Amino acid sequence: MSMLELQLPGLIYRQEQDGESRTVWVLHPDGSWARATAGGFLDSPVVHERGPQRLWSQMDRIRNRLNRSGALPVYGAKVNIDPDGSATLSRGSWSQRL
Repeated sequence: MSMLELQLPGLIYRQEQDGESRTVWVLHPDGSWARATAGGFLDSPVVHERGPQRLWSQMDRIRNRLNRSGALPVYGAKVNIDPDGSATLSRGSWSQRL
């Protein structure tokens, strides 16, 4: 979540559980949204997403990076604070300006 929040500030998350079925919504101020529903704890979710950005797809890319490297670049990142007060996180080839 921290990586996605850095890339897309302003995200809102909602969860709902009904018995074994769980649904997660991710909403962005630009109108993008994703909804994922899984019937059981270990079941893969059925995902629907719309809007200018594919939020769930971006989360999948982050999860794939975590699975490949065993860590996300935000952990252990260096922070450079510019005179204007903006900050840039960086680690390896990854960087994100805040």
